[in-house]
Amino acid sequence: MHCALRLGFHANPNTALVPARPCCSVYALPNAIIPLLSGPFFSKYGRWSGVIAIATLIFSGICVTGLGVYSGMYWLMVVGRLVYGLGGESIYVGVDILVTRWFKGE
Repeated sequence: MHCALRLGFHANPNTALVPARPCCSVYALPNAIIPLLSGPFFSKYGRWSGVIAIATLIFSGICVTGLGVYSGMYWLMVVGRLVYGLGGESIYVGVDILVTRWFKGE
């Protein structure tokens, strides 16, 4: 990610040395708690609906991060990483549920 940030911000001299650590931190912090809550989320809203909702959240975060890199707005990139982090690891919980149900009884 660090190399991609440098390439994206290279055109703007004011953001040539963008710190990448906060971007990684805002991704990691929600992933310490949110995956624990995603099990009840999938139980309430269903397996496929939950996976689609979380995949949409991940896609939105990627788009906002890309927009932040493209426009040179560091705060927007951090917000995008936060949105991406809200669903980043929870998608694995949903996929695990889908795979477990798929192969149940085999």
